[in-house]
Parts: sequence; structure tokens; C-alpha cells
Amino acid sequence: ESRLGVLTTSGCYAAGQKAFHYKDDTSLRRIPSDTPVEKLRFSHITENYLVDARRDPDCLVPLTALQAEIAAGRLGGLTDSVLSCMGGVYSQRRVQAEMIPEIAATFANEGADAVLLIPM
Repeated sequence: ESRLGVLTTSGCYAAGQKAFHYKDDTSLRRIPSDTPVEKLRFSHITENYLVDARRDPDCLVPLTALQAEIAAGRLGGLTDSVLSCMGGVYSQRRVQAEMIPEIAATFANEGADAVLLIPM
């Protein structure tokens, strides 16, 4: 019955959204949770680690597996948005002041019972 939020630090964005910058980008991307995985893109400071994600976006944003869990009745649903950020933000102050409040508010507003964090 739980509604799951998903947060990835992989720099994922959907086709048509703005890519992340490569240094200290504290912005978030709200990706509709029903976005087809073939429309997922990645932009991250550690570009060399994204080869597999670009071949198979599900390895960092497992929407296909999560939708299967919903269809099987093992998960109530996903929040409206998958949140994505750049994992390469070096300022803890900026993460705490800029990112965490927005992440927490988004998941609270979308009714998340739990959040799956997928680090990069």
C-alpha cells in the first residue's frame, strides 16, 4: 500500500529537460514517474560511470522494476515525480540549505511513505 518516492543522485533528467551542470549544481529535476525509460538522459560530473546507465537507464532509475512491483501488488504506487540531482555537490552547506528542504517538501507534498535513494 506504500507510496514510494525515488531519489537518484545520478544527474538523470528526461528528454526535453535541461541537463545538469558539471560543478556544484544544486538544482533538482522532477521527472514524471510514468516517463518511459528510453526518454531518460544523464549528465554528471563522473561521465565515465554513465556508460551503462545510458545503455540501460533502469540500472540507475529502476522504473520498469518498480512498475512491475506495482502491477504485482507488492507496492502501492510511486509519487508523481522521481527526483534527480547531481551527486557531485561539494558544499555540505548548500546541500543542507538548498537541496534537502526542496527534496523533503516535494516528497511530503506528493505523499511519499518511503523514499528509495539511488546514489551514484
